[in-house]
Amino acid sequence: MLCKVPAMNGGEGIVGRCGLLLTCAFVILVLAGLGGSAADAAISSRPDSTYVTNGPVYSVARSADTIYLGGHFDQVGPRTGPWVSISASSGRVDVTLPQVSGGGAVVSAVAADGSGGFYIGGDFTHVGGVARNDAAHVRGDGIVDPAWNPNPNGQVLALALSGSTVYLGGKLTAVNGSVERIGAAAVDATTGVATGWNPDVTGGYVEALAVSGPTVYIGGSFNVVNGKFRFFAAAVDAATGAATGWDPDLNEKVAGPGGVHSLTVAGSTVYLGGEFSTVNKSLTARNNLAAVDAASATVTGWNPNANGPVDVITMSGSAIYVGGSFTKIGATARNNAASVDASGVVAAWNPNPNGRVRALQLSGATVYLGGDFHGTNSVAGSSAARNHLAAVDGSSGLATPWDPNANNAVDALAVSGTTVVAGGVFSSLAGQTRNNAAALSAADGSLTAWDPNVAGLGSPIVYALAVSGSTVYLGGSFFGANSINGLFTRDGVAAVDATSAAATIWNPDVKGDVFALAASGGIIYIGGEFSTVNGLSTVRSNVAAADATTGSVTSWDPNVNGRVQALAASSSTVYIGGSFTTVNQFKSPQPRNHAAAVDATAGEAMSWNPNVSGAVGALAVSGSTVYLGGVFNGANAVNGTQTRNYAAAVDASTGAVTPWNANLNSPIISGGTVYSLALSGQTVYLGGSFKGPTALNGSLERSGLAEVDATTGSGTTWNPLPSRGGGFGREAGTIRALAADGAGGVVVGGEFEAFDSDVAQGIASFSVPPVSVVSPAVSGAPVVGQTLACSQGGWGGTTPQSYVYQWLRGEGAITGASGSSYTVSGADAGQQLACRVTAGNLGGQQSATSASLGVPAPSITSPGTLVKAFPTLAPVLSRLRLTPSRFRAATSGASIAAKHKLKGPKPGTVISYTDSVAATTTFTVAHKVAGVRSGHRCRALRGKAPKHSSRCTLVVAVGRSFRRIDRIGRNSFRFTGRVGRRLAPGTYTIEAVARNAGGRSRAVTAQFQIRP
Repeated sequence: MLCKVPAMNGGEGIVGRCGLLLTCAFVILVLAGLGGSAADAAISSRPDSTYVTNGPVYSVARSADTIYLGGHFDQVGPRTGPWVSISASSGRVDVTLPQVSGGGAVVSAVAADGSGGFYIGGDFTHVGGVARNDAAHVRGDGIVDPAWNPNPNGQVLALALSGSTVYLGGKLTAVNGSVERIGAAAVDATTGVATGWNPDVTGGYVEALAVSGPTVYIGGSFNVVNGKFRFFAAAVDAATGAATGWDPDLNEKVAGPGGVHSLTVAGSTVYLGGEFSTVNKSLTARNNLAAVDAASATVTGWNPNANGPVDVITMSGSAIYVGGSFTKIGATARNNAASVDASGVVAAWNPNPNGRVRALQLSGATVYLGGDFHGTNSVAGSSAARNHLAAVDGSSGLATPWDPNANNAVDALAVSGTTVVAGGVFSSLAGQTRNNAAALSAADGSLTAWDPNVAGLGSPIVYALAVSGSTVYLGGSFFGANSINGLFTRDGVAAVDATSAAATIWNPDVKGDVFALAASGGIIYIGGEFSTVNGLSTVRSNVAAADATTGSVTSWDPNVNGRVQALAASSSTVYIGGSFTTVNQFKSPQPRNHAAAVDATAGEAMSWNPNVSGAVGALAVSGSTVYLGGVFNGANAVNGTQTRNYAAAVDASTGAVTPWNANLNSPIISGGTVYSLALSGQTVYLGGSFKGPTALNGSLERSGLAEVDATTGSGTTWNPLPSRGGGFGREAGTIRALAADGAGGVVVGGEFEAFDSDVAQGIASFSVPPVSVVSPAVSGAPVVGQTLACSQGGWGGTTPQSYVYQWLRGEGAITGASGSSYTVSGADAGQQLACRVTAGNLGGQQSATSASLGVPAPSITSPGTLVKAFPTLAPVLSRLRLTPSRFRAATSGASIAAKHKLKGPKPGTVISYTDSVAATTTFTVAHKVAGVRSGHRCRALRGKAPKHSSRCTLVVAVGRSFRRIDRIGRNSFRFTGRVGRRLAPGTYTIEAVARNAGGRSRAVTAQFQIRP
């Protein structure tokens, strides 16, 4: 999913389809809301936690609650970094594993420590935010081991744990900061301190290690070990590193550099896999697979004869599993994975992955595969996709349901108990399909349902985005049937609903590539590399304008003679940047080198002429200043007289250069470039391909991303250091797009896999955390029984923000009081109440607390003193319950048995109820008795009922009432069933009434039974 940008030269523009790219959506946002102290707030160099893509992002735009992104990717998912722990049964990822970041953001080797933890090696600078260069130990509790830090100075490609020693192999030349170890080293498994083991591997690097007794076998692409010629494979003493006489003497294949990528030892045999054609001084042909004697290095008869590179070998009993990039093992068709026995016979096992297999691990009856394979039908037995990770049956090779769904290549696998650990160049698992355009929630960074599905013919790419009202406009290299929503034909540009992503009728039908969009006054300005719009019916050279609603192309026609890569619309002027030299070429040609200003209505060139020496790929307007970015550099770069490197600021009216000078430089062979600009208050964000220890201001280290003062051009301390890599190297990240959030934060898109301290691929957000500018306030009367309200307060920082409330009594939080309102209780009398509001966004959290309000204590009177008393509230009883509600009468003693069975030392039941205030509650037990009606009254029946009498039922109190002194809230006590006497079997009602100075409550009742 990569789009490589060719070398660029300033005078001739930029050659190649990817070109110098810019999204102008950020210009719209910047012009809409700059200024204010919040816009100048500091942001962290650590990116927010957002979802990531599996390919480059060339355009970003931000609305109030959504981050839109476009580029060349097909999956968006939660960021995990390049190593993960996965359940072997469910495929679920453990998101608590400390993430690997920085450098190339690659994990190339994983080794279980035997205690639930893992040693990892690769190309990185941090693990879980802790500085670790290329090697780390994560303990079984998920904590980065604070003691183990071997600090190799180059990528680690192989690990082997033997007893108390960890062996490292790779592209290193030193460990522990200064201990020279070339190609391989051994360190203590607890301390990380280097041992005396020093094989001194030169002429290449080490890719494979295996320890067998007193010997360490080494494989890779090298030619000397401890001063002795050893091609691709060697054996050294496990204690000293001295080379033994073991020498398979492999020969590289004619078409490639050759090397041993994997080796394993089984008894007296060493199996080798890689890229080679002969063994034993070119006397024995062996293509990419060989077996040699572990003592003498004499080649055995085992000869599977793979027709392509072998990256991994592992064994289970007599079965030898191999993975790589091949289509045949001997005469048997096998794509990228196979199983052969000790005699070289190919087994029936055939998972048939559709891409290179770089890692392979066995666990019981399951074989786990990692590599480059992806897409539907990528592994045998799976009609659905298995992207870069799969589990297959060890006998049949058919895929199991296990599907973690990595978004890029997997290079290493390890199994420990019920856990599978994978490492590689991926950045996310369990992602969702999004073709070249997607949207993230600005609240939590997660993927939204918005999915325009930009597809069509060729290799579709979205280079530009602009948001206007409820519409998102897309520009890029896409065309043909089903190019939008999988339904509609759109060429070069499209418009979709900002919420549903459904295509609108807008269709200027641009026959070419679109690199820039800008919206202003109901018009969408379009820049790129094309000669016609409206299909082939209307001639427009590289720039055009269309009605924002209908898509009808207007008469506006600046007629530019070269590619347009940047647009910025400001009031009545449209600023144009690119790789052109003339504007209005067919009317009244006006020389304009790489930047021009034209009338927004007529399209006529204005006098503004900064005369830039190289292509301009980024524009941003702020008041009376236009900022430019591109490939121009050196003397006479702007105005034909002024030195400016890759970025400049000029007067918006005259084009005269201002003193602003970020002074970028880069040691990159193809030269530096600024691809994108974003303005936020007094800050200018710069994105591009510059890199080096003096890349900014001639003195500050920066890597593709910088923040400078909008007036002076001086750099700030902000320095996220984006990087990209994979395989055998790391590079500076390339920033293609920027969008300011209006509060000082910025969204970043480009070609990167990580930042120095956190992983993030393709897309990253840097938000200003909430800042309290107005404290919350409590309103209402602080009187028991009254309701108080807490205001949210005023907050700066990136939006949207969430708010959490907590009411406080004194210094402590009130349990359960977490709403914006609170009813004062009796427990608050004499106390101070306040509310705390915690605001949160992608950048972090901050809390602010209101001023306190005092709740008056109960009034106290003394002789001769008159004190105004606050009214006492009458109690309210509720939720009267007996648990259990059925008993058996006790035969003796003062208690009863619960549920017909005596349990514990306190049999009986529990009466519970809730009282709203402090009060005394009276409980009365009653039961129903038969009666006869006398007139309008019902009286108890004594003896035989008179003839023709009317029967009735009386509820009669039983025994004495009893009282309890309540506390506010839930009350409970144990009830023995005795109210001055033992209750006989029957059904009873218990009634509760509470009283205090404020009055009495309504009665509440509950029933219970006593059985014989």
